[in-house]
Amino acid sequence: MMDSIFEEEIRAGLIVVYMDDILTFAETLEELRTITLRILRKLRLNNLFLKPEKCKFEVQKIDFLRMIIKPGQMAMDPTKLKGIAIIMHCKTKPLQGL
Repeated sequence: MMDSIFEEEIRAGLIVVYMDDILTFAETLEELRTITLRILRKLRLNNLFLKPEKCKFEVQKIDFLRMIIKPGQMAMDPTKLKGIAIIMHCKTKPLQGL
């Protein structure tokens, strides 16, 4: 559903949509605000709503799909890496198969 609503924005590389999560980015604050307003309008036209407490606007760093994203960088969430490290150090055969 979200992919079809935001098909134009996705193809233009303005946003990334994963299920009900929307990530937008831009070179300038003005561009970001323009894209954000466009997204909000489309959501309203399609009777979709946001939970304000789950929204983050105009941030330089964000956790998206357990990845930490900031200008020029993308890295795995440290908690995810910790879980991988625990599995790698495990010596039992069933867990080594993972």
